[in-house]
Amino acid sequence: MILDLSPHYQVKVKMEFWFNNLINPGQLIVQLDEIQAYNKQYNNVTQSSFNVLPPYGYFDNIILQYPQRKRTSSIYLEVQGLSQCGIRTFQFYIERCPQGCEVCDNFDYLVCNKWKLLNLNFNQYRFSNLQGWQSFEWYIQSVNLCADCHFLYQFGIQYFGVLPSHKGVMLRFYRKYAIGSKKIKINGANYVVSQPTDFYQIELIINDHIAPNLIIEIEQGYIRDIELYNQLDDIYLNLEIRNCYSVINNDCVSCLDGWEFEEIQNECYPLCRNQMIQGFEECDDGNDIQNDGCYECKIQMRCQLYIL
Repeated sequence: MILDLSPHYQVKVKMEFWFNNLINPGQLIVQLDEIQAYNKQYNNVTQSSFNVLPPYGYFDNIILQYPQRKRTSSIYLEVQGLSQCGIRTFQFYIERCPQGCEVCDNFDYLVCNKWKLLNLNFNQYRFSNLQGWQSFEWYIQSVNLCADCHFLYQFGIQYFGVLPSHKGVMLRFYRKYAIGSKKIKINGANYVVSQPTDFYQIELIINDHIAPNLIIEIEQGYIRDIELYNQLDDIYLNLEIRNCYSVINNDCVSCLDGWEFEEIQNECYPLCRNQMIQGFEECDDGNDIQNDGCYECKIQMRCQLYIL
């Protein structure tokens, strides 16, 4: 299981599956986030599609890519039949959200920048308490598809909180074994969400929620990876000042991560020496050492003198 992922909207897995021979035919099944993503037979009929690795046998190049937005991800491999096999190489990638965004469905900065994270709950590999939520009865269950990670089974769970100035809320959580329509209550109002598969990330967006108090009630079931976001009010969100995070009375009061505020010009400038090339920076090597090719985020030409 992979934890604490940066905000993203897609994951990719690349691996080389090695096997010694096909004396005993077999099968490989790969599940990503508890959903089957790969199922292949390994036998004499499919042998021609594999790469030869003399004198050690064969390997199969596998690339899997799918939409995924949770802060955690799990990978489960099941091998049947093959006597000698293993993973030769393994790589895991994420397609990150635009810089400064805490949640996204794609690489759209103007859309995702308006949402700010309030709470993350039950996103650890294992947990032992309700982390600020309330339920009159609950217990923890380990699930083998995510390496015995924990799910919370609750008989109705509630959250009580106070929000900053906002104009919308978004709730996401991961649920298992509950295909069909489910109800979520927000401040007493019923909202119906659907779950098409056994494991699914539920998402509920309420664009017109402005009440400072927030009461969430989730139906009985197995859940984990709760994410709660609020949509910034217009007074705090002004995209006319480039790379500014919050604005009051047309003045920028804080910049996005990786940018610093310049009071005289009322603008955000890229933060030099953070190893990220932004704005008008030509380079950024993370230090302030002169004559190393990059200084104060400007490329330095280095000349060498040869005496003949």
